[in-house]
Amino acid sequence: MGFSASISMSRFISVSDRPGLWPSGKKLAQRSGVVVVVVVVVVVVVVVVVVVVVVVVEEVAVAVVEPVVIVVVVVVVVVVVVVVVVVVVVVVVVKATEATVIIMLLSRVSV
Repeated sequence: MGFSASISMSRFISVSDRPGLWPSGKKLAQRSGVVVVVVVVVVVVVVVVVVVVVVVVEEVAVAVVEPVVIVVVVVVVVVVVVVVVVVVVVVVVVKATEATVIIMLLSRVSV
């Protein structure tokens, strides 16, 4: 058991040291930078949309609807925005993790 683990580990290390199989640190940094930028842009856009919706709803609703309805609409909008942001972040993290796992599996399988 220990012997086979050491063989597979040394094989894994030797394979991962080959250039081209693993993305370079620079590429990984660029990818993670892109992910961060995308997440920040999505969050900023969502916040702007929420602010605009809240302002518009308050302006329109003050004359027409009761304050309770305004609160409900604002809460619903905020919940939807939070869910969208969480889903986007989870998808980005899962895709990044999948890519890492696939690279690791490929490097273990190849001879």
